[in-house]
Formats: sequence, C-alpha cells, structure tokens
Amino acid sequence: MIPIGLFDKMTMTEIMVLLESDKIKLNILKLLYEREEMTRSALRTSTHTGYKTIVDNCEFLEKIDFIKTEKKGYGEMGLKMTFIKLTEKGREYQEKITVSNEDLPYD
Repeated sequence: MIPIGLFDKMTMTEIMVLLESDKIKLNILKLLYEREEMTRSALRTSTHTGYKTIVDNCEFLEKIDFIKTEKKGYGEMGLKMTFIKLTEKGREYQEKITVSNEDLPYD
C-alpha cells in the first residue's frame, strides 16, 4: 500500500523515474518468462537500458523473490557467468499478468 501523500513530496522527475523503473521490471519478468534464463548483459540489450539500471531492477526483483541469480560455467573455456531466471513466485505472477494482459505489450 502506498502511503497517503507520498507523491506530494516527490518531483515530477522522481515520479517519472519510478514509473519507468516499474516498466523495466515488467519487461525483465516478461523476457525471463519467455526465455527461461538470461544474463544481465542480454537483459540490458533486450530492454535498451543501461547495465546499472538492469542491476538495480534485478536486485529489487530478487529481494521480493521474483527472480534468482545463478553463476555457472559458459562456453568452451567454462567462464563463470551470472544467469537470471524466474522463481516459482515470479513465474506465477507473470502467468497472471499474461492472462490479464494477453494482447497488451508492456512497452
């Protein structure tokens, strides 16, 4: 629940940043639902945002248990990369969103 008067203390720029950030979170969830797992770099490219934006939004989504990160070997050299995927809670949420907004894109 949003406290009464919260937005009265925010500038229009702060409100717009908050709303834009929510759109990015929704896009991250949608991409992970469609592709199972992605790296932060792949999410950055797919959402057309900066790396720090992806990191900050992923940290939030991880705190509310919608996504999880996992380091694993990748490629012939076995380089460690961090992959992000939906948790069961995140998948259930995305399925509810998909059903209610089937024909509406997030962006």
